[in-house]
Amino acid sequence: METRRLEYFTALAEGGNFSRAAERLGISQPALSQQIQRLEEEVGAYLFDRTARPVVLTEVGERLLARSADVLEHVRAIERLSTAASRGETGRLRIGAIPLALYGRIPQQIREFRRRHPDVQVFVERFDTSPLVDLLEAGRIDVAFLNATVPGSALRSADLDTGPLVAVLPVDHPLARASSVRLQDLRAEQLVMFPRDVAAENFDLVITAFRAAGFSPKIITAAGGYADQVGYVAAGVGYALLPREIECVRNDGVAWVPVSDVGLTLTMRVAWRPTKRGGLLRTFLADLGVAHAA
Repeated sequence: METRRLEYFTALAEGGNFSRAAERLGISQPALSQQIQRLEEEVGAYLFDRTARPVVLTEVGERLLARSADVLEHVRAIERLSTAASRGETGRLRIGAIPLALYGRIPQQIREFRRRHPDVQVFVERFDTSPLVDLLEAGRIDVAFLNATVPGSALRSADLDTGPLVAVLPVDHPLARASSVRLQDLRAEQLVMFPRDVAAENFDLVITAFRAAGFSPKIITAAGGYADQVGYVAAGVGYALLPREIECVRNDGVAWVPVSDVGLTLTMRVAWRPTKRGGLLRTFLADLGVAHAA
């Protein structure tokens, strides 16, 4: 049974007149009569007493009218849901992010997206770079925030922000109050860093900058997150080179000093699977200012 015929039936039942119902529906009276006749054939009974003026429902018609309102409302609800999904206004979005992405403006952008699209379920999970890329390629997350180069042709990415690394020094360090430092100024000191397997691109970026400065740093690898590295510096273990966003980690035992050497900048990227279709992903990327390339 076509829902369109139920709509025609309901309009005629409410108006009691074929010509008025046809005008309301924007079809001709013969077309309306034909559709009602086909509906009656499907039901196997007359729905209207056509000898009455205005036409009135038969007993079967009364029962069908009582049910048709619920059926049409369910159909309209499904249509609204389908339209909202195609426009990216509903559904589920799974976001993966490296730890650094949770310190900058990305959390605020996600919060604004959730505010503008309250019917979208948003899930955010933190991962290191390597598993994050694997999950995105496998389709277990829809979009990822990372600062590594996205490998191969299976994924697409777009640059969002670029920011400098700054030197995090113990607060009593001789250069703690300097307007800037050079890597050469820290040559004799120990550098606190993540192991390379945690963030290979960041590690290589720093090592390349030191090579350009003419020496290799004395590295102490430290497990944990950015806040842990700040804590190691505060304890006098060494110094760190961290993104400016991490300055939000409050610790009175450290000072944040700009580095004058070139090349110490990180780019935050958003990545997605080009085979991932649907309006929701396009809407999210558009909110970030990214044109979705399929």
